[in-house]
Amino acid sequence: MSDHVRFVVAPLAALVVFGAAVVIRLRNGERPEPRSVHVTPAGPLFRGMLRWNAIGLVVGHLLMVIWPDRLLSWTRDLQRLIAFEAGFFVCGVVALLGAVVAVRRRALGTAEGDRFVASAVFAWLMLLTIGSGAYVAVAHRWALVWSLVTVSRYARSLLTLQPDVTPLESVPFAIRLHILASVAVVGLVGFTHYADGVLRFLRRWGLEVCGPVATLAHREWHALQARIVRSGRNLLWPEEEEE
Repeated sequence: MSDHVRFVVAPLAALVVFGAAVVIRLRNGERPEPRSVHVTPAGPLFRGMLRWNAIGLVVGHLLMVIWPDRLLSWTRDLQRLIAFEAGFFVCGVVALLGAVVAVRRRALGTAEGDRFVASAVFAWLMLLTIGSGAYVAVAHRWALVWSLVTVSRYARSLLTLQPDVTPLESVPFAIRLHILASVAVVGLVGFTHYADGVLRFLRRWGLEVCGPVATLAHREWHALQARIVRSGRNLLWPEEEEE
């Protein structure tokens, strides 16, 4: 399998699958499950740590894609570089613990919900994604810095619809595994409760924005039909209008 298929076709296919899953769930009228169903059987402190570290990882990856040059310039200072790498590593370790807990819950059959299989596979993929990222941080010195000129460049090429896989030719296998696992996560997340937030947003947006627009369009369509019928009657039987 070529790199073009792995790193260009697969990400686009994952986005299509995610969008299709969300559309199917909306068309089927599936409602998001209550948030209490998905509460991790751990203390509130651990849940809060998981939430904020997950947010830190997502924000950090977004910054690496959006502003790679600025980050590269900012991390030229050794203290900033160490802080950046250490912060990312701590977030990754905490998220890895959360993934281990999620996999353990699925393995023991303690997870609830109708989408158990999808959630179980998703948990294993998240464990692979975060684990490969943590391995890169440990095994390869200053991995985040050289990722800014390799992986970030590749990701930006996808966002601009001008895919370029050449930056990935020299990266370690663990980085390639990290990317492929992340792609699989995106493709599968639409079938899990983690997409419930997207469903809630679309339903709210549909009710608050599309609802009034649809009502107005329906009313205008009926008014247009009435005008067309009236005009047709005037053309066929003008004497009725005179009376």
